[in-house]
Amino acid sequence: AAALSAAASAATALRARRAVATAAAPPLGQDLCEEFALYAPPASLAPLQRGKEPIPLGVLKARGEVHRDGDWHRSVHVWLIDAAGRLLLQRRSAFKDTHPNLLDVSCAGHITGADGVVDTAVRELQEEIGVSLPEADLEAAWVCTLPASAEGATAQHGRFLCREYQEIFLVRCSAGFDAAALALDQGGQ
Repeated sequence: AAALSAAASAATALRARRAVATAAAPPLGQDLCEEFALYAPPASLAPLQRGKEPIPLGVLKARGEVHRDGDWHRSVHVWLIDAAGRLLLQRRSAFKDTHPNLLDVSCAGHITGADGVVDTAVRELQEEIGVSLPEADLEAAWVCTLPASAEGATAQHGRFLCREYQEIFLVRCSAGFDAAALALDQGGQ
């Protein structure tokens, strides 16, 4: 708890600096200065047991450095399935620092600083595809925490090693859900 409290204080101070630094920066698909909390590596890449949380290290680090150095961090992955059983995918921006232009999960985002898992999922759904879901619905849709590791390189950002604890959610949408009507984020984020 003390480590996360210290991380939250540091995150608040860094948000102000980040706002100034990114205001004049060219669009790169994401904020490379965005601060991620770091976590201890998992014992294996098997899903964590229900109730078991990744172990925080009490350290914040910029996104670009985390992906460069292969530090363990957290993300949310929200998979949407329509009433016909079809999985909604989105194409990543050409400017992303990991896996640009590839098909991806319905909605995803990193858990920054001291943000919560469900809070992040709610925010990312709204920001990326314009879907508002109550926290209780997302809590009920949580499946598991999956440690994952992927490496590669991009022409714009160079080599990356992305190691994250992915909080997996599976949301079954009602019959009235219309993927064609989603408010997709066109900002390359």
